[in-house]
Amino acid sequence: MSSVVILDDNVPIRELLAEWLAGDGHLVFDAPRLRAAMTSEIDVVLIDLPQLREGARAAIGPVRSRFARAALVGMSTQLGASLPHPSAVAADLGLQALLAKPCERLELLGLMRTLERQ
Repeated sequence: MSSVVILDDNVPIRELLAEWLAGDGHLVFDAPRLRAAMTSEIDVVLIDLPQLREGARAAIGPVRSRFARAALVGMSTQLGASLPHPSAVAADLGLQALLAKPCERLELLGLMRTLERQ
């Protein structure tokens, strides 16, 4: 299973994602445990992108620098539906995938399995 960092200011969403991922066997680091994540090998980073068009690259850049080997997965309320994986739009932003926020549990866990196989 993967080690995952969740970067989202919305506490209920962050807790729900952490519950789904931990329930599927993933090691989850959320904002309160982010310091511990800094010393761990991280496989996937879920990052909230509230300003998908205007500020996405500015938000993604520092995360990519810190977690250079991790798959970055964006989540945005500005999407009506998650983009299929792989997606040219996600790749253009430097992401492996782009999920609608909120997404469904099976959608997230299915993406995690796909990323693990890559």
